[in-house]
Amino acid sequence: MASFWNDTLGGFLYGGIVCRILSWHGTFSINSFAHWTGEQLYSNEVSARGGLLLAVITAGEGYHNFHHEFPKDYRNGYRLSDWDPTKWGIYFFHKFTNQIPNVYRSPENEIQKAKTNMQLFKIQESQKKLDWGADPSTLPAISYADYNNLVNTEGKEWIVIDDFVLDVSNFKESHPGGVKILKAFYGKDSTRAFYGGFNIHTKAAKTMLAMLRVARIDKNLDKED
Repeated sequence: MASFWNDTLGGFLYGGIVCRILSWHGTFSINSFAHWTGEQLYSNEVSARGGLLLAVITAGEGYHNFHHEFPKDYRNGYRLSDWDPTKWGIYFFHKFTNQIPNVYRSPENEIQKAKTNMQLFKIQESQKKLDWGADPSTLPAISYADYNNLVNTEGKEWIVIDDFVLDVSNFKESHPGGVKILKAFYGKDSTRAFYGGFNIHTKAAKTMLAMLRVARIDKNLDKED
């Protein structure tokens, strides 16, 4: 390299020192950047993460999260799409030569369980950010007779589904079946109609019910009356 550049000192500095420093820092980045940014696909119990950029810099070592969760596995990039030439090299010498007689792969079932646990964790974190309606235990309990009376005397736009009183006053205009259908069930129990064969309500519709709850029917109160 020094002859090519006709600069012995420059070749030593760039081809030797600078190249070595960059190589070292690429390696060192695994214990710094790989614990700061990237994906956590297999575990969040440690700070280790992973990503394509570090994998390119370090010939595959950048998928650090997998390595921490399955340290004995010869792979760092578990997925086929993961850039891991070190993995490919090890597999080649294992498969086609006698230089690497044995390689260890973590059980596929355990890897899938780790991925599933992380997916569940992310779902739970997303759920916490959403409004799922009032907790049923916090809703006031009323009798069916009181519910019916409030609708008839105070004009409450309420219906009952699954023993929950729903206030549909702000929803009626958005109801896909129209306002008229809802009004026919004010003061009544519309559970059967909601789940009936002619009304196939979606999962989203069933989830929305919780947003409309204002009270719950306690049938024991009707017996006391």
